[in-house]
Amino acid sequence: MPRRWLMFTLLLTVLMTFSACGSSQSDILEKLTSSETGKLSIPLFSTSSDYDQQVLAVLNSEPKLLERVEKSQIYKTADEHKWLKKLGVASKYPDNLVLIFNDKELLFQTHDPEQLRKFANELK
Repeated sequence: MPRRWLMFTLLLTVLMTFSACGSSQSDILEKLTSSETGKLSIPLFSTSSDYDQQVLAVLNSEPKLLERVEKSQIYKTADEHKWLKKLGVASKYPDNLVLIFNDKELLFQTHDPEQLRKFANELK
């Protein structure tokens, strides 16, 4: 009986891994884009809590940007970071990247948290 549970657990783990890797571009966009017109989604791809804190500090200091943000999430796993390739996002530093989406498309990407201020100042 324990062998069956081991096999079941192994099979389940493999299926979950492939389902995360096998996400299509449209599935990924659905997860990352805002669900509300006029609002923004800010996914952060990071492996460093220091980087996360730098980005959050900038976001929290930009009221124009905060008013428009519907959702923001930090993605840390290797499988989630593979989404960047599927989206065709050129990433020189694949471990630390901030994206900004509206409800349809990618509007902005940066590795430098301070560049979020530039984006915020260009918001209407």
